[in-house]
Amino acid sequence: MSEQWGELLKDRGVGFVFHEINSDQEVVVVPPENLHIVHIWEDLWISKKEIVKSRIVSLLGVSKRVFARTTKVVKLNKIELIDFLTLNHLNEPANTKHKYGLIIGEELVAVAAFSASCPIHRNNEVYLSHQLVRFCTKNGVTVVGGLSKLIAHFLKSHKTDDIMSYADLDWSVGNGYAHLGFKEIGKLAPQTFYIDTKTMQRVYKIETNQSNLNLLKFTNQGSAKYLLDLKNGG
Repeated sequence: MSEQWGELLKDRGVGFVFHEINSDQEVVVVPPENLHIVHIWEDLWISKKEIVKSRIVSLLGVSKRVFARTTKVVKLNKIELIDFLTLNHLNEPANTKHKYGLIIGEELVAVAAFSASCPIHRNNEVYLSHQLVRFCTKNGVTVVGGLSKLIAHFLKSHKTDDIMSYADLDWSVGNGYAHLGFKEIGKLAPQTFYIDTKTMQRVYKIETNQSNLNLLKFTNQGSAKYLLDLKNGG
């Protein structure tokens, strides 16, 4: 690693652990003052390299920056959402009830996908709750204020008492949610998954017809659950 990159990691408070599937070794790039460790898995590096690279440059603050005030909110259909998530999000695409995007001219640069409303019992009250299921930006682009603008538009269009979402702890410590007024209310335990050492295919449940595959077992870092409480403000 060059001295220049080492200084950038130090300045951003970011370190990386690269998990090699066919090795017991982990390649660790962590400055001594590190505050935020990102876990990169070899199978995702192979299958979704451009998305992983985009996440890295964003964390390091060297992606292209555009400002939400220069964008327009639009409704998306299922195909538009799925196509964008497939190209720009590490998780499997998810179709949701409410789908919005940010465009500059005709270019889609960010999307947010919200669930249908669901009554949730909390603190002896019933909340009309929605989940922010997916948010992502176009590879290589950071939309400053993008998530805030999309949430604000959603709140103008739909009645809700709270919005819930999850931060993937392989990548995030939830600072973006906290900045928008979300509070961490819990954590989900690390998730077990399996990777075929020959094909690098990842599966989360072994089916009967997969028992003869060359599968190794791994766990991620889990998730943090965040809540934006609009009913009581906390």
